[in-house]
Amino acid sequence: MAFELPKITVDVVFLSPIEGGRREPPVVDRPRVYRPHLVIQERGVRHPRLKDGNAIDEPYLGVAFLEGPTRVQAGETAHYSLELCYPSYSNVLPGAEFTLREGGRIVGHGVVVDRIP
Repeated sequence: MAFELPKITVDVVFLSPIEGGRREPPVVDRPRVYRPHLVIQERGVRHPRLKDGNAIDEPYLGVAFLEGPTRVQAGETAHYSLELCYPSYSNVLPGAEFTLREGGRIVGHGVVVDRIP
């Protein structure tokens, strides 16, 4: 029997390059290809929290985009289905706000709409 990882639905806004986001929002046309991280925190955060001046000091949660619009414009809200990489992410619950990360760069923000165990 295959183990099913939890899934969430989210509303995401990708940032424009001027705000520090990607030049182009990611193309999400195949499941599990786009694999950024979520950091559960206020959506308005635009800089990572650093420890000792250069080490990121925030819990990164691995996710994989499964379904949603294949292309969106920066600043638009889009609804996606994501898979959590580990079932232990207990703080990823409906209403939780997050920033979307690619390495140390914040490329978007959003809110968890639903969690499917």
